[in-house]
Amino acid sequence: MAHTLVLDERDALAKDQAARDGETESKSQRKRKTAKKLEHRPNLGNAAMNGELSQDQLDPATDLVGDDEDDEEIAETAKRTSPLELQRMARERRRRAAREGSVKRRNRRALRKWRDDTGSCVVGSSCRWSTVAQSWSGSSIWSPNA
Repeated sequence: MAHTLVLDERDALAKDQAARDGETESKSQRKRKTAKKLEHRPNLGNAAMNGELSQDQLDPATDLVGDDEDDEEIAETAKRTSPLELQRMARERRRRAAREGSVKRRNRRALRKWRDDTGSCVVGSSCRWSTVAQSWSGSSIWSPNA
């Protein structure tokens, strides 16, 4: 894994490296991605070097560790978990992160409509720093939030 990372950083991997290794191009790319992630996940890297984790366990296990999290607990869990179960756990983590991101984006924006002083219908979009409104007559109104 370490030599894959070094060769990839130096752009020294052969273009047909996947074929030479007898694997698909996507699997080869996944190996390189995992090798890069292991730089910041020392416990997973040590477990892999000691033969405690297979490549099939290592790939999804690296996805289970967040950027600012310690990988010790995940390394211990991965040692006693099947590759299929680790893939399921990684998939669930990605889904949960996507849902949380979606909720945050939705909470940052809002669409409102109201009647102005003349009785015209106004539709506006508000966000943290400003409110932009479009009246039915086509004029744009901008006002900073106070």
